[in-house]
Amino acid sequence: MAVDFITQPALQLEDYSEAKSSQIKDKYEDMRVPVGFHIQSLWNHLGSKKEDLMLEMIGPFLQVTMIPQAELRKATIPIFFDIMECEYQLKGHLRRVEGRMIHELDSLVIDHNGDAEYKNLFCKV
Repeated sequence: MAVDFITQPALQLEDYSEAKSSQIKDKYEDMRVPVGFHIQSLWNHLGSKKEDLMLEMIGPFLQVTMIPQAELRKATIPIFFDIMECEYQLKGHLRRVEGRMIHELDSLVIDHNGDAEYKNLFCKV
């Protein structure tokens, strides 16, 4: 539900004019950011249950990271490294996570999601 909230078209402030975007931010701030941090917090509280959800959540989490908002990306990109760590501890390799991430990234990039800043931030984190 949080992913649907963050990715809904009405909240994509970068799609509005700078004046309208600033007006919305002044009045409401960017509501996507606290929800992104809430996703991170909920993920961190899953403990051993992460392994039940990690493969299914790669696509939705990638959708969130594709939104060109730096704080939102900083909140959610680290989840992927946790997913990789969980997979490695569970299986001793990253094949399932790697395959799913490549498939999901391919789909998102083909749909013109992501930007140069996304690529740089993903590599840095």
